[in-house]
Amino acid sequence: RRKLMARLGPEAEDGINELLNQALSYESMNIPSLTGFLSEARAANAEIKREADSTRNMIRVITVHGAKGLESPIVILPDTTFGAPRSSGKLMDGPNSLMIIPESKDDNPPLIKASVDSKQAKENAERDRLLYVAMTRAEKWLIVCGVETAGGQSRASWHEMVTDGLQRLGANSIEMPTGQGLRYQSGDWPGLPPRATENQAYAASSPLEINRSDPIPSAEPPVKPLSPSDLGGNKVLGGGALDQDAALRKGRQIHRLLEVAETSGGLAHAKAAISQLGEQVPDETSLKALIEEAQRAYTAHPDIFKADGLSEVEITSYVPTLKARISGAIDRLIVQSDRVIAVDFKTNANVPGKQDDVPEGILRQMGAYLEALESIYPDRAIELAILWTADATLMPLEHGIVRQALQRTATS
Repeated sequence: RRKLMARLGPEAEDGINELLNQALSYESMNIPSLTGFLSEARAANAEIKREADSTRNMIRVITVHGAKGLESPIVILPDTTFGAPRSSGKLMDGPNSLMIIPESKDDNPPLIKASVDSKQAKENAERDRLLYVAMTRAEKWLIVCGVETAGGQSRASWHEMVTDGLQRLGANSIEMPTGQGLRYQSGDWPGLPPRATENQAYAASSPLEINRSDPIPSAEPPVKPLSPSDLGGNKVLGGGALDQDAALRKGRQIHRLLEVAETSGGLAHAKAAISQLGEQVPDETSLKALIEEAQRAYTAHPDIFKADGLSEVEITSYVPTLKARISGAIDRLIVQSDRVIAVDFKTNANVPGKQDDVPEGILRQMGAYLEALESIYPDRAIELAILWTADATLMPLEHGIVRQALQRTATS
C-alpha cells in the first residue's frame, strides 16, 4: 500500500483501499488463486464511489466526470473561461451513414453543414450537462473563476454563462483579490457564530470510557468454499481395472497431456509435461498408452481445443442451490459472444452409454459448474459436456439432470 500510494498519490487512495479490501476478503474466504481472484473481481463488477470526506484538511483535484455523485462544502471551478472546442477536420459521421471530412463553414455543402451543426449542438448540450454537474457538487460555496486570455473570453464559456445567470438573479458586485466579481448569497454568512459539530458536542458531554479488561470478541473463522469434485456421490461405474490411487494418477496425467496436447505428441514432450506434475514418469509402454489416449481425444474433437478455448480455468462463485461458494477448475472453457461451453475431461475406464448412467458425483460437479457459470455469464447460454477419454466420446449434458443431482447434494 505504501508503494502504491507513493507511486499514484493520495488521490488514488480510495481505489487502492478497495483493491486491497477485495484481495483480503477473497483470501479469507477462498482458496488463494490469482486467476480465481481476477475472475471474481471481474464478475462482481464493483463500482468504487469516492466519498468527499469533509474532515480531511486537503484539497481534492477531480474532473467533472469523476465528481458525479459527490459533494463538498466548497467547490472551485478553476478553469471556466474556455469556449466550446472547435470541431476538427477529422472524419465524422455524415448523412446516410457516410463518413465525411468537414471543410470550412463557407465551403461545406448543405448536407455536410447540417451534419456538422447537429454534431456541434450535441457537443454544446453535453457541455451544458457537465456545467450542471460541476455547479451542483457544492454544498455551501461555489467559486467560479478562470484566466482571461488576451483576446477576451468567449461568450460560450462557462464563466460567461454563470455570469449571465448571476446577473439575472441580482447578484452583488464585490471586490475580489484579482478584480471585480459577483456574489450571490442567502443568509448572513460572515455574522454566523461558530457551531460545534455533533462529534465535538458528544465528546464534551459524554467522554468515551474504554475498559481495557473487556475481552475482544473473536471473529468467526472464514467459511472455506466447497470443491465441485467433493459434493458426494459415486464418480465411477463398477468394474474398473485400476485402484483408486492409480485411477487418480492416470486422470491427472491425461489432463496434463490434454492441456498441452499440441506439444505432447512425442515422448520427450510427454515426459516433461508429466514431470511438471511432480510425479514419477511411467514406463515407456504406459506413457505411450497415455499419449495415444490423449491424442485420440484431441484429434476427435478439434473444436474443443481450438485457440480461443481456455484450459484449467479456475472459477469461484456463489451457488444458490448449495447456499455456499464453490471454487474449482473447469478443464476446458470456450467463451463466445452468445454462449459458454464447459467441458470436463473424465478418464473413467467404463464409459456410460447415456447421460442417465453418468455417476452421481460427476453430475453434481457439473451442476455446480452450471450455476457458477450462470452467475458469471448471466447474458449467455451455458452448455455442458463430458469428454470421456477412454473412447473419445463427447457427451452433452442437459441442465435438468445436473440440476436435480445438485439438488440432491443440498438435501443430503
